[in-house]
Amino acid sequence: MKKGLGLALLGLAATGIGSRASAQPAHDAPAEPETAFEGHLLRITASGSSRVVDIGCTGRSALRNGNKLLVVCGTEGVVEVDLSDPNSPRRAGAMHVDGDATGLFLRDGSVWVEVAHVDARPVRIETPGPLPVLPRATQERTVTTPNDTLPRLPPSAPAAAPENLPGDAPKESPSMIAPPRRGDLWELALATGAFVAFGTLGGGVLGSASVAYRFESPFVLRAAMTPFGIAGPSTTTSSSPPVPLGGSGGFSGPSTSKGGTITVFGAHLLLGLDTQFVEVGLGLGGATVNQTFGNGFGPSPRGTPDTGAVSVVEAARIGARDGLALNVESSAVAANSQFDLGYFVTSVQIPVSKTAMLVLRGGGGRVGFAYGDIGVRVLVRGEGGKGTVALTGFAGGAGIMVNLCSSNPDPPFATSCNSSNLSGPALGGAVEWRL
Repeated sequence: MKKGLGLALLGLAATGIGSRASAQPAHDAPAEPETAFEGHLLRITASGSSRVVDIGCTGRSALRNGNKLLVVCGTEGVVEVDLSDPNSPRRAGAMHVDGDATGLFLRDGSVWVEVAHVDARPVRIETPGPLPVLPRATQERTVTTPNDTLPRLPPSAPAAAPENLPGDAPKESPSMIAPPRRGDLWELALATGAFVAFGTLGGGVLGSASVAYRFESPFVLRAAMTPFGIAGPSTTTSSSPPVPLGGSGGFSGPSTSKGGTITVFGAHLLLGLDTQFVEVGLGLGGATVNQTFGNGFGPSPRGTPDTGAVSVVEAARIGARDGLALNVESSAVAANSQFDLGYFVTSVQIPVSKTAMLVLRGGGGRVGFAYGDIGVRVLVRGEGGKGTVALTGFAGGAGIMVNLCSSNPDPPFATSCNSSNLSGPALGGAVEWRL
C-alpha cells in the first residue's frame, strides 16, 4: 500500500483556527509545557503543576503556538487547546481534514498539518511460488503551497488500519468456478420451453418452477413444480386382443381417436443440507403417472391403472451453486401397489466467463415426459447475491406421452392399452431472480 502525503495550511488567530498566527517576542513567550496523551485525555504539565483536558479524540502529537496548543488526532483532524489561562486550559475548537492528520510544523509563522491519504487495491497473485524478499516500502510526502514547494518530509505516520481504507476501493470479484455460498436469500426460478410434435399438427409446453430459501445456516427449503406441461391434439391408439365379430366372421382390431390433450404435472416440497460444494435434499409430493408400471420393474397391474400417485423426491448437487456443478434429481412414485421410478433429471453447468455459463440438461420418466437440451445462462445483474437476475436460453427436444394399459382380472385376462406420444424439437428460456 502506497501513501501519499499532502499538507493543509492551518493559520491561527485570536478567535480560533483559521487566521494567521502573529509573531511573539522571545521574552513574552511562555515556557513550553510538557504534554502526555492518555486516551482522549491530554495532560499538560507546566511550572510544577498538571492539568487534564478532555480533547474528545486520541492525540498523536502536539505543537505550541503562542497561547494555543494544537493536537493532531488522525482521522479526527486537529484540536485546539486554549492555554491563555494556565490554571484552566480548555478545548477551544477543531479542524477536520480530508485524510489522516499525522503531524504539525511551523513555516513562515504559520502552522501546517501533515495529512496522509490512503490508496488501496486488491492483491492478485498470478502464479504460485516462493515469496520474494521485498524492500521495505517507503512513503512519499509532499507539501504544496500557493507560491512555493516545500522539501519532502521524513515519514512519521503509522500505517492506516483496514477500517480506514477508502470505501470505494475495488473489491475482488468471486471465483468463476467456485463462488462462495450465499445465505439469507430467496430464489425464484421459472424455466419453460415450447415444442412442435412430429407426425401431427400439434405441439406443447413443458417446464418447471421453484421457490427456495437458503438460510444463513447450511440449509435450504424449496417448493418446486417439476414438471408441468400440456400437449395436443393427441392421437390415442387403443389396442386389445382380437375379439370375434358376430355374423361377419372377422375380429376387432386396434382403434384410433384424435383430439384432446395430454398433461403432466408434479409438485414437491424439499428440505436439504446446503454447503458451498455439496447439496442434498429430500422431499415429498405428488405427480401424474402416465406410463404403466411393469415394463421390466414388475408385473403389469390388474384392473385400471393409477394415473396419479404420492412421490418421494431426492435431489443432489456436487459443485458450487453458481459455478462448475452437477445437479441430479429423481422421484419414486407409489402407484398400483408398488414403488417405481417417477422421473430422473440432471444438468451440468460449466462457467465460460464471469457472467456466462454453458448448461446441459436432460431427463424424463414414467410421470410422462422427456427432454434434452443445451443452453447458455447469462448474469444480467448482480454476482449471485440479493438482486441478482439471470436469463437462460436453450434449444433441444421435448415430449409428453401417455402409455397406460389395463387388464381384465378374470379370465381370459384381456389387456387393453391407450397410448399417445407428442414430441419434437423445442426452444425455451428460463429466468432466475434472487431477493
